[in-house]
Amino acid sequence: MFDEMFSRNFGFSMGLVGIEFLIGLILGLLIKKALKVIIIVAILIGVGSYVGAVAVNWGMVVGTAGTLAALGLLGFTLLPLGAGLLVGGIVGFIKG
Repeated sequence: MFDEMFSRNFGFSMGLVGIEFLIGLILGLLIKKALKVIIIVAILIGVGSYVGAVAVNWGMVVGTAGTLAALGLLGFTLLPLGAGLLVGGIVGFIKG
């Protein structure tokens, strides 16, 4: 019955989940590090703008943010969202 359910591809399926898990771990780590850098840069730009050392064109920032959000969602829809990828991404983000 076990062979009939998985039609003898259980090893391949588990290998694929393992690969997705490793990719998710790496993506989680990269996202966490990128968020830290983005927050630090945003704070520095905010302080520099407040002091007057940096001139920020907020209209351009808002327009670019919408484009980046759209591209991010496009990339997210193209990812193969398997259980291994999601669990690996969460573990990588938390432990990274």
